[in-house]
Amino acid sequence: MVRLSLNRGGADQDGAISGNDNDIDPLAFEQHYDEITSSEQVQIYEPIMHDVFGNVTTELLMAASYVKDNRLLPVGFDKDIVPDDIAPQGSARLDNDFVSGTDTVTYRIDTGDAKGPFSINVELLYQSISYRWAQNTSAYDNDQAQLFSAYYNTLPNLPIVVAAQSVENK
Repeated sequence: MVRLSLNRGGADQDGAISGNDNDIDPLAFEQHYDEITSSEQVQIYEPIMHDVFGNVTTELLMAASYVKDNRLLPVGFDKDIVPDDIAPQGSARLDNDFVSGTDTVTYRIDTGDAKGPFSINVELLYQSISYRWAQNTSAYDNDQAQLFSAYYNTLPNLPIVVAAQSVENK
């Protein structure tokens, strides 16, 4: 059996997500993907805000708009008829299978000359506070930010598995 491992989307001990551009660079972020074709891509359902200068920000008072908002939609939510201010933003809005309660992501993995069978394991993880948001907050020198950082650093910010699927191609 051949095991191809993308190893993307898992978290390290600090809660940083492997492959998440925003956890590496505070001014970058992962796009919404309908199709994953590279080990450099990881699907992260999240809102990403820009400030008035077009820079990614986690600071609510500096936020001017969403550049990405692909939080999973509630069952019954129709993104095509809701007002713009609550609709998905970025490429998620144009993703035809990102709909009420679901999203389909296609993975196309180049196996080169490898012969199967292949084993694929996929997990949907939930993390209550993103690593980037916590890191940006800890940079503020005020009592509230420092108290939050102390709480945040008390426990590991590890995600929990919401759903998992394994498939073997024989």
